[in-house]
Amino acid sequence: MYVATTNDDTASVIDGATNSVIATIPFGNEPRRI
Repeated sequence: MYVATTNDDTASVIDGATNSVIATIPFGNEPRRI
């Protein structure tokens, strides 16, 4: 699952089986949709 995080201009990749963040992807200003 990918979740946009507007506060730090990133998207988090979340493992649905463990509900843990497995990666963080930097984006431009305030990502809202993926």
